[in-house]
Amino acid sequence: MKLEKGAITLGYGTGVMADEGNRFLIRNLYNPSGDTIDGKGYSGKLYFTITGPSGYVVPIMLREERFN
Repeated sequence: MKLEKGAITLGYGTGVMADEGNRFLIRNLYNPSGDTIDGKGYSGKLYFTITGPSGYVVPIMLREERFN
Protein backbone atom coordinates (compact mmCIF):
# COMPACT_ATOMS: atom_id res chain seq x y z
CA MET A 1 0.00 0.00 0.00
CA LYS A 2 1.34 3.45 -0.89
CA LEU A 3 0.65 4.82 2.63
CA GLU A 4 2.79 2.12 4.20
CA LYS A 5 5.62 2.63 1.70
CA GLY A 6 5.61 6.41 2.23
CA ALA A 7 4.68 7.39 -1.34
CA ILE A 8 1.53 9.06 0.02
CA THR A 9 1.30 10.71 3.45
CA LEU A 10 -1.60 12.24 5.35
CA GLY A 11 -1.29 15.47 7.28
CA TYR A 12 -3.12 18.42 8.81
CA GLY A 13 -2.49 22.14 8.70
CA THR A 14 -1.51 24.07 11.82
CA GLY A 15 -2.51 27.51 10.53
CA VAL A 16 -2.18 30.80 12.37
CA MET A 17 -3.31 29.42 15.76
CA ALA A 18 -0.15 27.35 16.29
CA ASP A 19 2.92 28.43 18.27
CA GLU A 20 5.14 31.11 16.73
CA GLY A 21 7.63 28.70 15.11
CA ASN A 22 4.99 26.22 13.97
CA ARG A 23 2.54 28.41 12.06
CA PHE A 24 1.25 27.30 8.67
CA LEU A 25 3.00 23.92 8.73
CA ILE A 26 1.62 20.62 7.52
CA ARG A 27 2.14 17.98 10.20
CA ASN A 28 2.28 14.29 9.40
CA LEU A 29 -0.70 12.50 10.99
CA TYR A 30 1.37 9.36 11.60
CA ASN A 31 4.15 11.26 13.42
CA PRO A 32 2.71 14.65 14.56
CA SER A 33 5.54 15.48 16.96
CA GLY A 34 8.26 15.00 14.37
CA ASP A 35 7.75 15.16 10.63
CA THR A 36 6.52 18.22 8.81
CA ILE A 37 5.58 18.24 5.16
CA ASP A 38 6.62 20.98 2.74
CA GLY A 39 3.78 23.36 1.94
CA LYS A 40 1.51 25.92 3.58
CA GLY A 41 -1.01 24.34 5.97
CA TYR A 42 -4.22 26.16 6.84
CA SER A 43 -5.83 25.58 10.27
CA GLY A 44 -7.44 22.17 10.60
CA LYS A 45 -7.37 21.37 6.89
CA LEU A 46 -6.45 17.85 5.84
CA TYR A 47 -3.78 17.19 3.25
CA PHE A 48 -2.36 14.23 1.46
CA THR A 49 0.97 14.42 -0.26
CA ILE A 50 2.34 12.56 -3.22
CA THR A 51 6.00 12.27 -4.12
CA GLY A 52 6.23 12.87 -7.84
CA PRO A 53 8.62 11.25 -10.33
CA SER A 54 10.99 14.23 -10.06
CA GLY A 55 11.22 13.77 -6.28
CA TYR A 56 9.18 16.85 -5.35
CA VAL A 57 6.52 16.44 -2.66
CA VAL A 58 3.15 17.87 -3.71
CA PRO A 59 0.62 18.68 -0.94
CA ILE A 60 -3.05 18.46 -1.94
CA MET A 61 -5.70 19.93 0.36
CA LEU A 62 -8.84 17.84 0.72
CA ARG A 63 -12.08 19.68 0.10
CA GLU A 64 -14.67 19.79 2.88
CA GLU A 65 -18.42 19.79 2.37
CA ARG A 66 -21.26 20.04 4.79
CA PHE A 67 -23.83 17.30 4.96
CA ASN A 68 -27.40 18.27 5.77
